[in-house]
Amino acid sequence: MEIYRDVFKALVFNLRNPAIAVKMLVFIAPQSGIDKLGKDFPKDVQAIARKLDLSLELEGI
Repeated sequence: MEIYRDVFKALVFNLRNPAIAVKMLVFIAPQSGIDKLGKDFPKDVQAIARKLDLSLELEGI
């Protein structure tokens, strides 16, 4: 759930501050947590983020 909030906050920040917009978010988490997001999260959320010029990376540890 925290990832969704962080993505939302970054998108809102970018809309309000285009001159200093965040271009990439990197999430570092246990691989088991990333796996729980399922295959739809990366596909759906990254598609939305790309439309708003934000890159997302999920890195498992």
